[in-house]
Amino acid sequence: MNRYASFDLSTRDVYRVIFRHRKKAAAVFLGVMALVFVYALTAAKQYHSEAKLVIRLGRENTNLDATATIGQSPVVAVPDSREGDIDTVVEILGSRSLAERVVDTVGTEPFLGKQVDAKLDVKLREQVLETFDQHLSVERLRKSNVLLISYRAATPRQAQQVVEALVELYQVEHLRLNRTPGALSFLESETARVRGELLGQEQRLREMKQQTGLTSPDEQRRALVTRMARLQEELLTAEAGLAAGVPEARLMHKSLGDLKHIQVTGRNREQGNSAVEDVRRQLYNLQLREQTLLSRYTEHHVEVKQVRQEIAGAMALLQKQPQASKPVTAVRDKTMIEREPALLALAKRAEKLDSQLAATRSELLALGVNESVMRQLEREIQLLDTNYRKYSENLEQARIDQSLKTRRISNINVVQPASYNPRPVSPNKPVLLALGLIFATASSITFALLREVMDHSLKSPEEIEHKLSLPTLITIPHIDRTAFAFSGRN
Repeated sequence: MNRYASFDLSTRDVYRVIFRHRKKAAAVFLGVMALVFVYALTAAKQYHSEAKLVIRLGRENTNLDATATIGQSPVVAVPDSREGDIDTVVEILGSRSLAERVVDTVGTEPFLGKQVDAKLDVKLREQVLETFDQHLSVERLRKSNVLLISYRAATPRQAQQVVEALVELYQVEHLRLNRTPGALSFLESETARVRGELLGQEQRLREMKQQTGLTSPDEQRRALVTRMARLQEELLTAEAGLAAGVPEARLMHKSLGDLKHIQVTGRNREQGNSAVEDVRRQLYNLQLREQTLLSRYTEHHVEVKQVRQEIAGAMALLQKQPQASKPVTAVRDKTMIEREPALLALAKRAEKLDSQLAATRSELLALGVNESVMRQLEREIQLLDTNYRKYSENLEQARIDQSLKTRRISNINVVQPASYNPRPVSPNKPVLLALGLIFATASSITFALLREVMDHSLKSPEEIEHKLSLPTLITIPHIDRTAFAFSGRN
């Protein structure tokens, strides 16, 4: 059991313990400091190089890529916060793929101190990548859009070489990640395809207009409708004339045919001939009226019966009159000569108007079919033209992106290129010595306390009283014999 377990260790006791083991504590202190000095003199020196990148608001943050906006209006997406963009850059800078490309670019000398082919040895490659990850530091400067990239190596040139390669490769990778691969070739082929279809449809429309003579469908339709209305009106007029003239001609044939039994017996005076002609004309008009009434009423109608009575009276009166000097056939021939050519001409005109009306209807029907085809072609041309314009705009955006990529223009700018610092950052001798001094002091004190705990001899009145349960009567101080002998000689 520890003899100090039952009472507290005072500061005086600590001083006394340290004083009692002062030589051993000093030896421990000097040993630790010697080790620190040796390490400070023999430790491998490390140099670091720094580069600073600024992430500004650029095309990569405000525009979608060209293939994402096909068929839509261009979209400008301004981010609410830059934290995501900056974190993305930090992650890519520390990614394994970028580290492997840096190793392939600069070789293994900055990491192993010698140049070997790390691609053939998997373990060696993992060792190189682990060294790279341990010595690389990527951090964002507080309240800014600036990233600090630093790397530690055995020589200033190696550190600078690694940082330069990392910044160079990241700029290329940043351009690649913010551009859609194959967008330019895709948009070029699609634009050429749509343009070819557009030219083909336009050529088809021109050929159709040349073949059909269809230049202005609306005006041509109005002209055809106007012509059709005029032809229909003229045809109705001609048909109305025929409808009135044909029955009249038939009635003339019938009425004059009934008068054939009247014989010419002699010639009267001119005045008698005139009276006979009047009776005949009256009879003819009565017969016409009879035919008209029969077309409207039956034979038992009052007006039909009255007209027939008048016809019978006229027939009887005509038979009592002396025969005219002119035969009846002369009257019939004259009437038919006046009527039949007019009716024939009217029939021919109606036939011609009907054929013209049919031709106009056919033209109007063909116009409707051709207009439908032409409207379809125009809609397809309009749609293809719209698509062609959209593809052309997106193609131009893709060409701009390609030009920016070729010229390596992006929203990442190098504020400070990789620095060359000839002063080593490790080991830091002042800091190392200060830490060594603190550690050596703590080690010596700890060693003295441990020696005191491991020593079971009784060295103080308090220990005697506690261990033996006896009171202390007198204490004799320890006398150093060497010091006593030296003082006696004097």
